[in-house]
Amino acid sequence: MKSFYKFLVYELDYPVDVAARIRILKVYTPLKAILTEDEVMRLLCSGQQLDSRLSPVRTLERSHVRLADRVIYFPKVKGGQGFVFAPS
Repeated sequence: MKSFYKFLVYELDYPVDVAARIRILKVYTPLKAILTEDEVMRLLCSGQQLDSRLSPVRTLERSHVRLADRVIYFPKVKGGQGFVFAPS
């Protein structure tokens, strides 16, 4: 709404910016957890052992990687079925 009223005021010379009186609380949003450098290196090294397509790797989410169990789940692979990679 605020952006819309700013547009009205600055672009269409609307006389009153009603949204300027609206205050928005700033909420702390923690950053998402990221992989450590060691985790990234292990992930890249494990990828060399597979003949994998790029699409499943690009769409990989952190929730699909379980480092403690050494398992990576690829939900989108050719053929429509998921693939679980668990190096021995």
